[in-house]
Amino acid sequence: MGRKLLIASALLVALMFLPAPLYPLWLARFVVREAALLPAILAGWALLRIRRESPPAPRRTGACVGAALLIVASLLPVLAPLPLCLRHGVTPSLWQYLTGAPSLSIPVERNVALASDRPDLLVDVYRTAKPGADLRPAVIVLHSGSFHFGDKGEAPAVSRQLAAAGYVVFDLRYRLAPTDRFPAAVQDIKCILGRLAEPAQRTRFAIDPARIALLGRSAGGSLALTAGYAAQAAGPDLPAIPPSCAVSEVAPRAVVAIYPWGDLRAAYAHPPRPDPLGTPTLFRSYIGGTPQELPAAYAHASPGIYIRHRPPRSLPATLLVHGSADGLVDAQNSRAVAAALRTAGYAPQHVEIPLSEHGFDQRPGGVGEQLARTLIVQFLDQ
Repeated sequence: MGRKLLIASALLVALMFLPAPLYPLWLARFVVREAALLPAILAGWALLRIRRESPPAPRRTGACVGAALLIVASLLPVLAPLPLCLRHGVTPSLWQYLTGAPSLSIPVERNVALASDRPDLLVDVYRTAKPGADLRPAVIVLHSGSFHFGDKGEAPAVSRQLAAAGYVVFDLRYRLAPTDRFPAAVQDIKCILGRLAEPAQRTRFAIDPARIALLGRSAGGSLALTAGYAAQAAGPDLPAIPPSCAVSEVAPRAVVAIYPWGDLRAAYAHPPRPDPLGTPTLFRSYIGGTPQELPAAYAHASPGIYIRHRPPRSLPATLLVHGSADGLVDAQNSRAVAAALRTAGYAPQHVEIPLSEHGFDQRPGGVGEQLARTLIVQFLDQ
């Protein structure tokens, strides 16, 4: 029995760290990483059984050492982010890790249409009852899904946390490829930014149009960077990407991008190895061709061109959060965006969480999720 438990733990740990060439294998790796206590418990149980079964001494010693190593290896994704948590003043809760994020009772208005000329452009609104007359800041949330999939309603624990902290959260359903290619989603985001700044919506939701932030994950993070940096941008090398509804263009005050793609041309040429998503295929479907066929579209769908061409100090404050072990969108994407911002004279906040996978904030209560949730609120409060 002890040997079988040891083998089961070893298989799970191997799945946790070995490359995943196919998306189902990557998904299994993600699940095991987020349930890292399971292989550790199996290895600990195996250790106890082996000691009770009393096999020959050499075999017992080897099995005990192997079990101990498996316990340490399985707990690495949990333990590695702890120094970073402490550095940012975050004390992870074991109770939250075991039971999920705290349950916050936040009212949600679902499928709200903000633009009468775009009734298909729906948001879920998270907000608390508002005492007093002060206007509140707003956050537009953009879901993940590789530009092709997903929907609003992703990671509701973070949206509830933001609402509890005093923000009005608008979780947006934007248009998806291949039916609606670039720049459709960027135009949708610009539409909602402009609509929220109008007097009618400002009064309806009691929001401050000068304090609107974009928060996106994965593809949504890329869209947040591009839409946020392209807002009110102008120049001979910059495209006209008008909002998808009749509004004045509004620039956000801040952008939060969690494990985003950065330069789409570079990501196309250098996808992760292995590449479970088939990144080049996704990009061809999203943009409509290859970087060689559509170089301008790839440039305009990436934040870099706007960093280089916007006037000094005109970009929104930026928080970039990425997992160092991201197997879908390499952490180099966030590093490159942060480096480009610094070169242009900006001071982005860039946090790379050790041994965290893509989607680390999708599991409520995970160490990475607890850290990211706190960092987002701290950053926006600043």
